[in-house]
Amino acid sequence: MDAQIERPIHASLYSPRYDVPVFNQYLYGPHNPSTNGGKLYERTRIKTLAEERERIQKKTFTKWSNTFLRNDPRQIEDLFVDLCDGRILLKLIERVSGYKLPAPTPGRMRIHCLENVEKSLAFLDQLNVHLENIGAHDIVDGNNRIILGLIWTIILRFQVQNISVIEKVRRVGYEEPIGLRRNSTEALLLWCKAKTQGYPNVEIQNFTNSWRDGLGFAALIHKHRPDLIDFHSLSPEEPLRNMHIAFTTAERCFGIPKLLDPEDIVVGEPEERSIITYLVSFYHYFAREKVNTVHARRIERVINLLMRFINEVKNYEFSADKLLKWIHESIQHLDNSALQGNLDDLQNQLIQFNRFRIEVKPPHFYEKGELEVAFFFIKNEMLAVGMRTYIPPKQLTISEVNKAWGNLEHCEYEYWLNLNDELKRQEMLDQLYLKFETKCAMRESWLLENQQIAEQELIGTSRYALIVALKKHEAFEADVYAYEDRIEMLLKIADELKRYRYFREDIISSRSQDVASRWLFLLDTIKNRRTFIQDKIFYTERNIEFEILMKFAAELKERIDIIEPGNTFEQIQHALLNIEAVDTEIKTLCVQVDNLFKKHRAAQSEELEKEWSDMVDRIVLSAEEKRRKIMLVDRQWHLLPDIARYRDYVKLRMQFIEEIEFQFVSTVANRIHRQICYIEEDITEKQNYFNLVDELATGSKYNREINDFKTSWRLLSKVLGFIKTKAIFVGDVLFLNGEIEDSENWIAEKSKILELDVLKSVNLSVQLNQKMLEEVEPYLRVIENINEKAVTLKEECKEFDYLPKEFTQNYDTNKLARSLLMVRNEVERILTEKVQNLFQIYVLLVEKINKKQAALIDALSFDQFLNNSNQAHSWIVEKSALLDRLEPTNLDAVYEKGISAEMREQFDFIGRRFDEIENQMSEMADKVMNINKAATNIVDAASSGKVKNAESVLLKVTEIRNKLNDAWNQLADRVEDRRYRLNLDQAFLDLAQDFFFTTSWIDEKMTYLNHHDWTNIPTVVELTKLNMVLKFLKSDAKVIRAKVDDIGEQITVCYQFLDSSMNERQNWLLKEHDALCGKLAEFDRQIEQSENMLNFHGGHLQSTQSLGEFLEWVNYLKDKNACIAIPSNVEEAKLSMSAQEEDLQELLNAEEHLEKLLANYEKLTASEGAKPAGGEIRIDPDQVIEEYASTCDLQLSYSLNSH
Repeated sequence: MDAQIERPIHASLYSPRYDVPVFNQYLYGPHNPSTNGGKLYERTRIKTLAEERERIQKKTFTKWSNTFLRNDPRQIEDLFVDLCDGRILLKLIERVSGYKLPAPTPGRMRIHCLENVEKSLAFLDQLNVHLENIGAHDIVDGNNRIILGLIWTIILRFQVQNISVIEKVRRVGYEEPIGLRRNSTEALLLWCKAKTQGYPNVEIQNFTNSWRDGLGFAALIHKHRPDLIDFHSLSPEEPLRNMHIAFTTAERCFGIPKLLDPEDIVVGEPEERSIITYLVSFYHYFAREKVNTVHARRIERVINLLMRFINEVKNYEFSADKLLKWIHESIQHLDNSALQGNLDDLQNQLIQFNRFRIEVKPPHFYEKGELEVAFFFIKNEMLAVGMRTYIPPKQLTISEVNKAWGNLEHCEYEYWLNLNDELKRQEMLDQLYLKFETKCAMRESWLLENQQIAEQELIGTSRYALIVALKKHEAFEADVYAYEDRIEMLLKIADELKRYRYFREDIISSRSQDVASRWLFLLDTIKNRRTFIQDKIFYTERNIEFEILMKFAAELKERIDIIEPGNTFEQIQHALLNIEAVDTEIKTLCVQVDNLFKKHRAAQSEELEKEWSDMVDRIVLSAEEKRRKIMLVDRQWHLLPDIARYRDYVKLRMQFIEEIEFQFVSTVANRIHRQICYIEEDITEKQNYFNLVDELATGSKYNREINDFKTSWRLLSKVLGFIKTKAIFVGDVLFLNGEIEDSENWIAEKSKILELDVLKSVNLSVQLNQKMLEEVEPYLRVIENINEKAVTLKEECKEFDYLPKEFTQNYDTNKLARSLLMVRNEVERILTEKVQNLFQIYVLLVEKINKKQAALIDALSFDQFLNNSNQAHSWIVEKSALLDRLEPTNLDAVYEKGISAEMREQFDFIGRRFDEIENQMSEMADKVMNINKAATNIVDAASSGKVKNAESVLLKVTEIRNKLNDAWNQLADRVEDRRYRLNLDQAFLDLAQDFFFTTSWIDEKMTYLNHHDWTNIPTVVELTKLNMVLKFLKSDAKVIRAKVDDIGEQITVCYQFLDSSMNERQNWLLKEHDALCGKLAEFDRQIEQSENMLNFHGGHLQSTQSLGEFLEWVNYLKDKNACIAIPSNVEEAKLSMSAQEEDLQELLNAEEHLEKLLANYEKLTASEGAKPAGGEIRIDPDQVIEEYASTCDLQLSYSLNSH
């Protein structure tokens, strides 16, 4: 039982046992993981890098060349092929240099190509371009290295050589830095450094690795156009995205073609020449932009004077145009303002018009006056500066404005007149409307009363009452038509109101139309009533005559009903004569009725015609029925004497039926069925005679023989039907018996196939067994159909031996009854026993198939379990061997040499391979879990005894499962341990890299801080500049401090719970962190010292500036009083005295302010060690005091003299 204990696998395979942070990995260039040998690896790597460098140079130089040939119909597709003929090379040098080169030599031969290339090289030699080891034959032969060198030489000569930048260099022993001019690539690198200085994570040291994260390109664009790129949203961890944004922006906004692909830069060592070629494009573009900016500033200074006058002119034209638009809009509004159609709205319109005159119009009148003042001011000011007088456009002159204003006032007056006239007209229409309302109400009341009179019902339906009603109606009609003039008068008033467009036109139209429609409706009612009365009189006369004819027709019907057929031949003939006489009279009566309907054709007589038609039909039917009865009596006397012959026929057929003997044999049942069908056909042929006898017997007194004949004939038909039904039933049971036997044979055949087991493949056996199950299961429907038929036939079998009582009493039926009973017993046996047996053998077959299928599936599951377990175990063994080959990277060299590219590349290679193993293990974990589930299912099945050889299967499955789980757990432990070690190494490398980066960052900032002079601050401008520098440095110091603290926290977290094997790393990291903290403290100390110096110099400069401003104000008052003119009258003298007194009082009040300024100045100059540097502002306090005192004395003397 010990072997059956399941060994569980690790459930948390990828959950680390220790809390170790995993830091971002830096992206490096491609590497060659081959380890077949050091020398082979190095040679292969050098060759690969050379080919990669050549590919990138070719692509970059091709795009660079095509930028100069963009307007040329021929572009370079393959640099090494398209330059061989020298034609494109001549065109390229001509476009780049700007010189006109000789035309290419026609022809495609090699000598022609050499001549074209030689022309290009000769031109370059004339310009002193160094072309060492570059010959025409090399270019024509397509030498890759020589062609790339030639293009690079052209780029250096015409794109890079003319770049010149002056670098400020501080010499030892000199205070002021000197300017050194840098040219070519040095100048380009210096320009890139200057433009990207101050951007976070951007440090330009060369043309290779400094550009790998893409931030340098983005910084260049952001420096010149900050609106195009959000630099702070970029991250050094996303170099491809940074370069894509920078390259796309440069191409879209600057027109700088995308010479490089981001994938070519994000490598271990980017190609230097390609980056220089791309950066040269940036330099030339921004240089052109700078020149254009300088020209724009010069033009701006020239046109500043004109812009002021243009703005004033625009303001005048805008104001004039705005005022004219308002005037035209107001005129258009007044012209288009339709007068309202009612008195209330007109009064509101008058109120709005008055509000326009009082509130809206006056402000624009004042605006018109200000516009005139502005025009004369512009005119005088332009004359004062010697410019031509401004002449506004004709439509904006003051005269046009005044003219438009006059038009507005005229339009305003016309609108006021129209408004008053409309008010008077609406008052008159309101009076007319009141008259219309009164008359309309009277007419409506009269029409309503007369309409009710016209719609009264008639009293009496006799002819006399209808004539009296007609006379009264004629008198009423005459009174109504006399009222027509009053209706027409009302409609004329309504038309007049509508003609003057009275605002209640809808109400007037509605009411007038209502009165007119009521009037017309009353006339129609009167006319219809007259017609109705006349029709009533006409119908009454018709109905009286029709009733007389209907009474005569009823008498004829009564005569027909009393006629009797009689029992003798003479009585029958007399009855037929009476029927003929009645026919003649009814025809005469029909002619009279037709004449009556023709006379009253205008009246609707459908009901009367239908009533007469029904009466005629009843009379005709009654006559026909009476004639038929008479004829039937006549035929009864001539009844045929053949009844005896047909009685013998019935007796013979009954004897045949007595001899029938049923058997449960298909031939007997078919023979009986055919004989019965033959007899039925014979009886059908003789049925007409029987029907005739039956018809003559209806309603008459036949003798006994005829009645017996009819009874025997009906009994024969009934017995034949019984026998035929029983023959059909026997045939149905025989057919069902055949179906049962076929089903039993089919089930027996499937059972034999099931017992055969000759296949060696379990999978194929499962498929065949499943196919048989799919065939057998639908066959249940066939069995159910047989059962349903058996149930139906069993119900019919209950009355199989039944025979009619009349037949058994009058005939010998013993033989027939015995045969029916025997057949019934046989049928019941088949329908009960055989059907149940069929269902039982079918159920047994299905159970056998299901049992065999379950056994096969268990065998198949066991085979699949074995295959999957072997595959999984082989995979585990393979990955264990791979882990043995992946040796960890030795990081001890970091302590002395730092992180090398080779170390980082090797570490990244191991990390990638390890990631692949973990990803594969994630997939394999599901497979192992499924294998364990399958093993559990097999063990459960074996324990329950459903599997053959259960004990051996149980032992084997348990052994394989435990072996697989042991191997999987060992591999999982190894992977988890290696991942833990790898994470520790990654954390150590990231911390070491952070140390190196932060140290260089602090050194850079300290260098930038010491680059400025904090002891000599001559001007306020310099003070402001240094304050900004100090602000940026303090902000950077905060970021650096946060970074240093973060490094310390990471060290604590990573190495808090580790074993003693990591003590060396931890000690080194703590030592480096202490050194980093010391360097940061020194940086903070220098920032604090610089801030103190700034505060001191800032206070001194501010105090000096305040004294200077005070001295300027005192001199201003002195000059102001020295230039006072002699007043010409008393008013001017009073004003002059008042101004002098105000100035004197202001001087006396400023004494306290001067004392504060002097005290502050003395406090700053008396500070220990204070040596404020002189600069633009140099103020002597004693001079300020003397100037203040002399100005006060002078102002006091002026004031006394004025009094």
